[in-house]
Amino acid sequence: MRFKNKHFKSYGRKYQGLKHGGNVGEAAKTYGQPEAGWLDLSTGISPWMYPIPDIPQQLWRTLPYQNEHFWRVIAEYYQVTPEIITAVAGSQGAIRQMPYLLEPESVAIPAIGYKEHQYSWERAGHRVCLYQSWGELENLLDQGEVTHCVVINPNNPSAEYVDNTVIEAIYRSVSGYLIIDEAFMDVDERCSFIPYLPKSMVANNRLIILRSVGKFFGLAGIRLGFALGCGELIESLRAAVYPWAVNSPALYIAECALSDVAWQQKQRLRIRDQESQLLTLLTSKLPRSCHIVSAGLFVSIFGPSDTLMPIYQQAVRHAILLREDRLLDQCMWLRVGLPGEQYNRLANFIEAL
Repeated sequence: MRFKNKHFKSYGRKYQGLKHGGNVGEAAKTYGQPEAGWLDLSTGISPWMYPIPDIPQQLWRTLPYQNEHFWRVIAEYYQVTPEIITAVAGSQGAIRQMPYLLEPESVAIPAIGYKEHQYSWERAGHRVCLYQSWGELENLLDQGEVTHCVVINPNNPSAEYVDNTVIEAIYRSVSGYLIIDEAFMDVDERCSFIPYLPKSMVANNRLIILRSVGKFFGLAGIRLGFALGCGELIESLRAAVYPWAVNSPALYIAECALSDVAWQQKQRLRIRDQESQLLTLLTSKLPRSCHIVSAGLFVSIFGPSDTLMPIYQQAVRHAILLREDRLLDQCMWLRVGLPGEQYNRLANFIEAL
């Protein structure tokens, strides 16, 4: 396999710049609160973790080859054939690598969305065109302004779900690859574009769907995700993933989690229940100038900075870590993850606003 992109020489340089949720240590240092006392709601990772099974001792010494049973389990969970699944060290691994596997072109990426997409494509030398709406994306495609397209479904942090008819239209219009980031899709599979993968395989193999194990299963620490699709880019990604990139315990845990249908059903119910509960509480307490939306594992609040920044600052004084970012025109957003068993702590804070 040969990397097509001359910018690959920058791939291994020191990571810089982007801010992510979950860095409780940095928050504790910044705001002077003991690290152990923080309630971290900044990531959108489920507060209910899949119970880790006893891991066979031999897995700690054997190289992590993925066996046939593992692939059958993963294929059954996603309702695809094993041949189109590629395991990666978190969906982030595919997000970072794929742009380097293509010659620099132009790519459409959501203006509001997981910023690693924009960062990775720009770093690999592609021209990024940001779109604010489906109308803007349609114009970019109609005018031939972009070759590739990234869709985040549901979007993080806007929480917008994209109807499959819209994605179908995008797929028909894009000349290059359509990459759909479905990292938060497990809560409600009805909007997943995975059922369309067989059609794309027969057609022209330009569709790739990214899935995460960490979010829904509360297992972000095992660093495991999947890229689903086939064709030249997937083959290049498969070749680019270094040998044994995902460790044996992670593969074993994923095999157990993705085959545990009863636990998955229980997980979806409690996520939906707490999402609804939190959405109702925030809607009742925040002013009408705030736009409040949810996507299963998180609730996002969009509104004026002079309304939301004081809430963020008050939260950190109570050792509650939210995710925040600025927008244009003195606006910003806050993302609030589900608190799980610490719901009352968050509810008391919100009630006191």
